[in-house]
Amino acid sequence: MTANETLKALRRIVGPWFKANGFRVVKGYLTYQKRVNGRYFNVRLQCNPHGWEKHKGSSFTVSVDFSDSAELDLVPLRRLTQYLTFEQLEFIRARQNRILASIPQPPADYIKSMVVGFEKVFRDPKPYIEIYLSDWKPITQPYKGSDDIWFRYFSEDDVRAWAIVLHRHIQAIHAQNVAKSAA
Repeated sequence: MTANETLKALRRIVGPWFKANGFRVVKGYLTYQKRVNGRYFNVRLQCNPHGWEKHKGSSFTVSVDFSDSAELDLVPLRRLTQYLTFEQLEFIRARQNRILASIPQPPADYIKSMVVGFEKVFRDPKPYIEIYLSDWKPITQPYKGSDDIWFRYFSEDDVRAWAIVLHRHIQAIHAQNVAKSAA
């Protein structure tokens, strides 16, 4: 899936809720914005800048934050995961591991060509090879809210599943802040 296909799928799933709740789409990344309690509630969905890789898929991340200005270039958005509990992060880790386990290992000749490429470019290619191959390994340590989590996917079904889970968290953050304004 290209980044555009991924963003279209995300927009189809979460867009109606954002529209129904008064958010507007802001130019640039797929970013939804709404004024809540005198501040701007910003939700950004961003695809991995390295794009789709036929043997490992891709990933996206979700940032959520509040700002005093509608101008997003001035806002240091925080990852959605900073708002989540340990249990919610563990659920995300379990889902991430299910997706990683479902991604087929690349063919041996492909791995060999990657190793040859790394050997041509790097004096010591071993660390780069290990980093590349780690993309198929399960996440063994619990996530922390401060982790920079990129939600892996290999199919549109993976994107849909992530969108539903992550959207529930966004809805809860939104509801908490709307309730604050009513109090």
